[in-house]
Amino acid sequence: MTDRSTALDLPMVDPLPEATQKYFDVCQEKLGLVPNVLRAYAFDIDKLNAFTALYNDLMLAPSGITKLEREMIAVCVSSINKCYYCLVSHGAAVRQYSGDPELGEMMVMNWRMAALNDRQTAMLEFVERITTASASITEAHRQALRDVGFTDRDIWDIASVAGFLQHDQPRRLGQRDAPQHRVSQPEPMTLRAAAFLLAILPGMAGAISLDLPASAAMQTEELRPADSFPLPVGAWAEGAIPTQTVEGDISIRTWRIDSPELTTLQILAPIRQQLAREGFETLFECRADECGGFDFRFGTEVVAAPAMFVDLGDYRFLSARHKSAAGPEYIALMISRSARAGFLQVVQIGQSPAAARPAALPAAAGTASAGPSAKPGFIVNLATEGRAVLSDLTFASGSAELDDAAFPSLKELASKLAANPGWKIALVGHTDTLGSADANMALSQRRAEAVKDRLVNAFGVEVTRIEAAGVGFLAPIAANLTPEGRAMNRRVEVVLVATE
Repeated sequence: MTDRSTALDLPMVDPLPEATQKYFDVCQEKLGLVPNVLRAYAFDIDKLNAFTALYNDLMLAPSGITKLEREMIAVCVSSINKCYYCLVSHGAAVRQYSGDPELGEMMVMNWRMAALNDRQTAMLEFVERITTASASITEAHRQALRDVGFTDRDIWDIASVAGFLQHDQPRRLGQRDAPQHRVSQPEPMTLRAAAFLLAILPGMAGAISLDLPASAAMQTEELRPADSFPLPVGAWAEGAIPTQTVEGDISIRTWRIDSPELTTLQILAPIRQQLAREGFETLFECRADECGGFDFRFGTEVVAAPAMFVDLGDYRFLSARHKSAAGPEYIALMISRSARAGFLQVVQIGQSPAAARPAALPAAAGTASAGPSAKPGFIVNLATEGRAVLSDLTFASGSAELDDAAFPSLKELASKLAANPGWKIALVGHTDTLGSADANMALSQRRAEAVKDRLVNAFGVEVTRIEAAGVGFLAPIAANLTPEGRAMNRRVEVVLVATE
């Protein structure tokens, strides 16, 4: 027997970066192992970070496709590819999410023998065709999905999950990724909690993983690289909430806890104890009326219902800080409950190199600004996080036209592509919410195509290395309630889809 995670002699980076080592330690503590898929990528930390970022987005982010359905897609593709590692892990996920051991076993052996509903059957028939005969797909196959209730965005997600797995599994088979069995497991650990561990990896250097109740299920996730956050440090008084402005990479996640018998204190207490063990000091803690009731609730940032429900008479808040050599980390918890479930919002703010960089150099005295600038280091974000916003591109509402400006981000991107001939990218267009969904979907596609054309025609990038797609207003990075927020949402992002 060998301790290698694959058949290839590619040892892990030694020593691992601090953030990666911390994450692996958490996996070992909570799962009893470090998953081999992560160990396999750990010979190249950039590849590990890119893999986990894409996996998190496809398998864990909010979607019209449930997490169970995504795992069912994974089992279907794994069965066709005869990927043993994949069948072991994703088959277990189907059993966990469905609560039906027989369904998990039937899916692994032959999904057509499982007791599936019309929606699931149509989905897996489409996935099977994507995996075995993608060139034969026609509009009739997409319509079959619409007929059972899938939206076009859902179809995008189905194809994306299947395509990712179809890309990744030949790698696993070629490397012979080995399945694992738990060596030890000090505490019960559900798949949902394990998914949370994966979701905090790299990018949020120093983010703490919280021990949540077994019934906790993530509802939403928002990541804001290098941003600021007004952290409440006192109760509402004299018309305002005392806050401390903190800076760094920000994550905002909400959780539904299907344990109606738990009080808000019973949800908070173990998290508060864990924070204390991890070296966090409480800055402020309050309960409902002590916080300021209605005024505090609506004076601080809270994700909207139904993802996060707040009972104005029964909620608790806590903010805390952890000091380290890498910089301070902050956390804010909002906890409430309804008659059926508990709700938890976790805001984490961690220091990062990106947070310490200025967004742009000021223009020289007497020189007019030429408009938005690309954020320095955005290519670093592309390499480490797998995606970056081309922040110096601007679009008028309803327009896909680029003016004749130099756009430093495109020049830097073209230069990086020239230096890395194995890189391929996808340009993803976005819009604000003005106009219909169909019109915005088409507009976002045209914006991505406009940037693609500029890269090809002005910078000489090979057209075969660029894909273009639009997602309309479905992925905002700011609220669409103000002109400034809508302007931020009219953007194009670049996604790294291949590096060799």
